Amino acid sequence: MLTLALLLSMRDGGAPVSGFDPKAAQAILDRAVAGRLVPSASFVASEKGRTMAFVASGLADREAKVPVTRDTVFQIMSMTKPVTAAAVMILVDEGKVSLGATVDRYLPEFARPSVKSGDGVKPSPRAPTIAELLTHTSGMDPDNPPGVSDEDKRRMTLGAYTALIARMPLNTEPGARVRYSGTGYTVLGRLVEVVAKEPFERFVNRRLFEPLGMKRTWFFLPTAQRPRLARMYVEPEAGWKELGEDPFRNGAKLPNPAGGLYSTAEDMARFMSLFANGGKAGRRVVLKPESVRRMTTPQLRPGLPGSESGSDWALGMVVYKGDRPLAGSFGHTGAFGTAMWADPKSSRVGVFMTQCFGPTVAIREDLARLLRP
Repeated sequence: MLTLALLLSMRDGGAPVSGFDPKAAQAILDRAVAGRLVPSASFVASEKGRTMAFVASGLADREAKVPVTRDTVFQIMSMTKPVTAAAVMILVDEGKVSLGATVDRYLPEFARPSVKSGDGVKPSPRAPTIAELLTHTSGMDPDNPPGVSDEDKRRMTLGAYTALIARMPLNTEPGARVRYSGTGYTVLGRLVEVVAKEPFERFVNRRLFEPLGMKRTWFFLPTAQRPRLARMYVEPEAGWKELGEDPFRNGAKLPNPAGGLYSTAEDMARFMSLFANGGKAGRRVVLKPESVRRMTTPQLRPGLPGSESGSDWALGMVVYKGDRPLAGSFGHTGAFGTAMWADPKSSRVGVFMTQCFGPTVAIREDLARLLRP
């Protein structure tokens, strides 16, 4: 098995990082790859914005025999949602968006929403609020509009796709229950570009990626970066086969706010460190402390239908609870096995990257145990 380990376990002054064993993290990844739980993996651990360790195992491209390195790019899927939430909260900080306002204040196409009722529809009492969109309580259908495939969606502009969402009836009245909805985050991305008066992807790059030093994060993967993209694999019992979809999304126009980003483990560690550092990138304030608090602490009333026992929703982030290793941390996962989290008590961040469908929860929790001070 091909293994790469860059163990940055010494601080600038030369003292070892307390309570963290990068060799143990390497062993966890090696076992996961050897056991065919994942085709490859990387993990970044950081503390107060400083990298403690980068470890990796396996091949990013099995056919070309390309190992995973710190420059390997991954499709992070729904880990995009907290980035979109952060973009919204920047506008909240500037007084341009109100969390309690209904979305039709900014996007008039949502002015007359309907909601499913039995076998038909009826008028909804109101449109969802911005806070409800952020916490998956908007009532919006999670699926694409009828007749629109993922390939169709990618070739639309964000405005055109949002207009189709606006014509769909809500599944439930706003605020009635929790139901994970990517379409709600698509709408939030459109809100950002309308309020900011610039394309969503340009706003995110200018207000988040540039100040955070996220130089390897894109909605549209540059051609020069394609050799660095980790391939997405399925069927581990057959020795891993590449997923039969275009990983480069050729012809895409939509900067998908719900799941469209390409990024590296270290870049996403920089993003999560923004919250561990109270909203600052160096001396620059990217998010106000109140917005950081709302994005990292539960925001829903207890017992809301659809809530899960092991987690709560903040604004764009999941807050983990119970007796699991991640309890007390906040973060998000992605459909291709990726995950990021931060512990507010220790200011430690973990980012786990792979590209497969499968049981990666145990791997992430083993890594989370290592990050506990």
